[in-house]
Amino acid sequence: MRFHTIDPVCFRLARRLPLIVGSVVYILCTMCAGAVEGDEAQVDLLHVSKADALLACQPWLVRLGIAQPVECSDLRRDELSPLQLTYEVKTADGRHRFRVNALTGQMTFYTNLAAERALREQRASEHGADPKAEGLAEQRKTRARELFPFFDLSQTVLMNRSWNEFVSPGVLSGNSFTVDFIPESLDIRQFVYTYRAVNVASVPFLSADECRKRALQMAAKEACGAEATVSEKTFQRQPATQYATVFSDEAGVQRLGHLVPVTTVRVRDNPAVGQDQRTRFIFVDARNGECLDPDIDLVGSRLLGDERSPVFYVGHRELDRFGPMFPPRVRGKIAYLYVGYLSSVIWRGVVNCRPDTIEIAYEGHTWHFDGNGKALRDAVKQSFKAPPMQLAGYWYLPLDTVQAITGWNVRYLPADGVVKVYSRLEAQPK
Repeated sequence: MRFHTIDPVCFRLARRLPLIVGSVVYILCTMCAGAVEGDEAQVDLLHVSKADALLACQPWLVRLGIAQPVECSDLRRDELSPLQLTYEVKTADGRHRFRVNALTGQMTFYTNLAAERALREQRASEHGADPKAEGLAEQRKTRARELFPFFDLSQTVLMNRSWNEFVSPGVLSGNSFTVDFIPESLDIRQFVYTYRAVNVASVPFLSADECRKRALQMAAKEACGAEATVSEKTFQRQPATQYATVFSDEAGVQRLGHLVPVTTVRVRDNPAVGQDQRTRFIFVDARNGECLDPDIDLVGSRLLGDERSPVFYVGHRELDRFGPMFPPRVRGKIAYLYVGYLSSVIWRGVVNCRPDTIEIAYEGHTWHFDGNGKALRDAVKQSFKAPPMQLAGYWYLPLDTVQAITGWNVRYLPADGVVKVYSRLEAQPK
């Protein structure tokens, strides 16, 4: 991941599902309650300080034309997510505020619409109403270019009020921005934006049609033969359903795939009662065809098929409301974690995966692994219960190996169907 050259703080982590803008805003911005106290697993992850948050807002205040002093709140946390710790930076008059994620630097901006409307009514009574701007749509595009100069709008597609960036032809990077304007105005009411480096291969092995067929097959299998169809209305409305997209969970782990809206219809035994119908999104990995069900009504994302994966907890909370991009895997009595999480915002190591080996740099030590059980720490042989596992091109590490590398407490609780990772600062989990 890289620092952006324009802004002093790196805004690096993508929203998990860029098409569900409303849900993302809800997760990021409306559920933070209370200062963080006594949750060492979260505090141990902090990467953006209060001073960083204030500094990050300065160029945006200039771009937005806001000449107001600002103040920053204490750290607040989302009660449902371990990786949503935020600062609120707001202007002295309360008209404008930013939310800055303390782990990733992701930012959301709001204007207090009621306060703004009252100010406009006051100005109108004093100076008369402003005439409606001509060519407002084009002026708004120009305003968006000024606000986000690091986006090349010629390399974006505008869908559902959101500009979505291409990383290669036909593949969305997951970077996007959404701007809401105050009605009949060029003033911005709210923006949400994501900008981070893409660190996965952006060349899909499976076409969009192949991914759609795979999703339909899995949906029909899950529904025990019920008829499954692609929801065309939803498909046409969402950019991430029409293009392969680099998705990211809250830890910053990325995966290239298609999001397919699937409707399943089941005819009840009594035709007079009608049908059971449900529409949901299925994520299909565009490189190996693996299917996930990021269902917000369930606990975590599910691997579709014969396998059921444990829920992934960081501290006392589930990682991501939509579940991780790579759920933990279980083979026999041994649980495995995707090796990419060691380079995520949880641990911030450096991982280099090759077809036959893994190299991990973490806190001054270098680890080497292969699939045959050979393990070295700084060239000294190590012994573990099981070797790393490779599934469909992705490497997974046994939990005891993750614990040995990071020093964190990592546990698999089969009775609860949960994998938990705890900071070194926390007590041993039961």
